[in-house]
Amino acid sequence: MIRYKNRNFANPVAAGFAGIIVYILILFLSPTTITLNVEGIALGFVILSYLMFFFGATFAMKAKVATVRPLFLASGRRRQRFHLATAAIISIITTVYDRFVARGASFSGDFLESREAIASIGSTPAGILGALLLPAVYLYLFETYRARNAGEKVFRLQVPFSILLVFAHPAIGLIFGSRSTLLSSMFFLFAFSIYFRRTKINWWVTCKLIIAGFVFALLLGYLFLQRLEVMNMLAVYSVKYSVYASMIQPNNAAMGWLEDDQGSFMFLLIFSFVNLAQYYTHGLLELLYQVSHETEITHSYGAYLLYIPYKMIGMFVALPDVFQKIAAAKMTLGAYTSFFGPVHSDFGWFSLLFMLLFGYYSGRIYKISVVTLDYVPLSILLLATAFFFPVVNFLLLGPNFYAFVGFTAFAIWNRRIYGKY
Repeated sequence: MIRYKNRNFANPVAAGFAGIIVYILILFLSPTTITLNVEGIALGFVILSYLMFFFGATFAMKAKVATVRPLFLASGRRRQRFHLATAAIISIITTVYDRFVARGASFSGDFLESREAIASIGSTPAGILGALLLPAVYLYLFETYRARNAGEKVFRLQVPFSILLVFAHPAIGLIFGSRSTLLSSMFFLFAFSIYFRRTKINWWVTCKLIIAGFVFALLLGYLFLQRLEVMNMLAVYSVKYSVYASMIQPNNAAMGWLEDDQGSFMFLLIFSFVNLAQYYTHGLLELLYQVSHETEITHSYGAYLLYIPYKMIGMFVALPDVFQKIAAAKMTLGAYTSFFGPVHSDFGWFSLLFMLLFGYYSGRIYKISVVTLDYVPLSILLLATAFFFPVVNFLLLGPNFYAFVGFTAFAIWNRRIYGKY
């Protein structure tokens, strides 16, 4: 029996409401100004999308789920952890081979040179294998926490070793200027720690999280400044004219600091939080603009959301070019990275039905995860998706689509092997 589980942690409805609150706080506390004229029909679309999701999830969470009858075999779980660790190590090795051997990137070059090197060759079998096995990195951490809390014997350095594996892929990504894998890895580490109550939320932990968030925002700002320097682009130009700045601009006070104190700590501070606010809030603002101009786009009917499966099927069957379909399904102004953006690009107002079904699915997975731990990683991934609705489609961020497939397979496989309903 697992001790000290936080059973209610992955509630998708609570996550959705929390995401709304955080978004509003960042939007109105950041030194920025919204330049978009928001129309009522567009705001109504967002409100109805949330309501449909909440209704579907609540309905699913009220349905009964039969209690699982676990066939818990410690030896089987140990073998599974060994297989997960092996798969995680293979994932890291094949990813390194793909980037630096098969595609010729360099550890010593700047990130633009490294990106150009891997883009010139495209995906290799080693890279595909590394991506497919990447979920094992997170699952090994999850199983290590599960074993430790269940009182099973684990080797002395298993927890730090599992954490080291989690941050191996982000370290590779940073060489290419990518931050998405780092964000995903930090989230899963924090979420698993909370679930197994290795981290208890109290005022002291909350203060530390705020400080850590502050430092992390400065770190992201610094890394982005380094990227701009490599690209020979001024920071002031970036916050004024980047794709993220089309509908949210730094206010006059922030522009004063950015123009007059370049190179100072205050410059880094203001730039970091303007950049973070633009990155965090632009997606929903762009959605509002797109809904108001829906007649100017051609819906892609699943090609946007199912981009990765679409590309894989396109390797064997002649399909219309996915990039052309996606380009026609969204406005040219902006990046459209919120969860609602791709959904609206695919289905328009039929997105409301999609949100209802997705809410039901999220609520059902959460309900099952309360009675069996094997569904917890998938439930936590869906929790993050609901929290980041106005920001990004977390299921499509970095490696998370592969995590979604891997977590689903993990839950179904363990349900068949270790227990049934």
